[in-house]
Amino acid sequence: MGVMSPDAKTDRVCPYCPLHCDDLIVSAQGEILSGGCEIACGHSSQIPLLQPTIAGQAVTRQQAEGEAARLLGQAHAPLISGLACDVDGLRAAVAVADQCRGFFDHGASDGFFNGLRVLQRRGALLTSPAEVRNRADVLVVFANQPWSRLPRFFDRYVPSGAQLFNDAPANRKIVLIGGSHAPDPLDGADVQVIPADLSKAAELALVLGALVAGRTPAVASSAGIAIDTLKEIAQALKAASYGVVAWENGDFGPHGDLAVEALYDLILTLNQTTRAAGLPLPPGGHVSGAHQVGLWQAGTPLRTCFTAEGPVYDSQLYSRAKLLADGRADLVLWISAMPGAVLPKIDDLPVILLSSTAPPDGPPPRVYIPVATPSLDHDSVFFRGEGVVSLHASRWRSPAPYLSVAETLAQISNQLPKGEQHPC
Repeated sequence: MGVMSPDAKTDRVCPYCPLHCDDLIVSAQGEILSGGCEIACGHSSQIPLLQPTIAGQAVTRQQAEGEAARLLGQAHAPLISGLACDVDGLRAAVAVADQCRGFFDHGASDGFFNGLRVLQRRGALLTSPAEVRNRADVLVVFANQPWSRLPRFFDRYVPSGAQLFNDAPANRKIVLIGGSHAPDPLDGADVQVIPADLSKAAELALVLGALVAGRTPAVASSAGIAIDTLKEIAQALKAASYGVVAWENGDFGPHGDLAVEALYDLILTLNQTTRAAGLPLPPGGHVSGAHQVGLWQAGTPLRTCFTAEGPVYDSQLYSRAKLLADGRADLVLWISAMPGAVLPKIDDLPVILLSSTAPPDGPPPRVYIPVATPSLDHDSVFFRGEGVVSLHASRWRSPAPYLSVAETLAQISNQLPKGEQHPC
């Protein structure tokens, strides 16, 4: 952390995790003076000098953009993925996917769709971070060390001190199911960490639901947790005035949507006798923003194919992983202007990489173009991780070392063959 100066900029939005903390204070040079976690401080202190490349050889930016346009123009089924960028970058990515008749899916959407499929099938009873902060007295979290990915989770969601509707300091019970150790001590909170096998989260949630309903399943344990411990958790949730069940959609393995559905059942059971709600922990890489932009630009969410007749959505058929595994994509445009969407190992397809960091180790992408980091280098808009609040983020530093994702895609798009486009 630096020393406060008269020209410090306040209320800056952090792009480096899905919490998008909006209380940072930075210097005129972009150094974090207050509010930054270890992830933000580690990233923002680096201003890498990056060079566009074609097949690993340094070129001018114009040459790289021209080669990217040529490859996209020749492709029959390009996959536009990664999508870790701001709203303007996402809008440009949708437009390019439409222009190229390509597929559109986020690089970290698997966990997100665990929740979305259940929401589509049956709805949900969810809460917001503000409600958790101001009302929750019992918080049960199903996740593997969420504070390693969301360092300020507890500071933002369950801070010490008075709640909005209670002048007395909050006295919360927090149960972390799936962790191996507690985060830094949380003032005024009773924290319990319980190791568990979260691949069996569906079974665990069903057992808890039965205990809340007054039934005792004939099992000695579930997901590695003794039945007596589960009885204590169930009793704490039943006794809460506002209980919250939180979870990480991506921690449940294959068929994770079944675990999410079981957690929804637990919440509904609790609401028969008390007040409770669910809180999916925000996914990384601005997945929620990509989902929102797809909906309003094309009328469909992620996992959309842009055809000559218009956009077609299929959550299974057009997932990034399945398209690559089945060999149905013939080119990948990967966007990674902020953390949360790591380029996977792709050996058999040409890759165009737009990234704010250097390419990963291994064979170089066919085209690499460095881009600016949203919020840090240019004004941006983000959807906060839960998808409810949009935040305008004023840039931290200037001038920006590179063009933004939106500007880069516009340069590429202008060199693509013109054809009939569908609503964007």
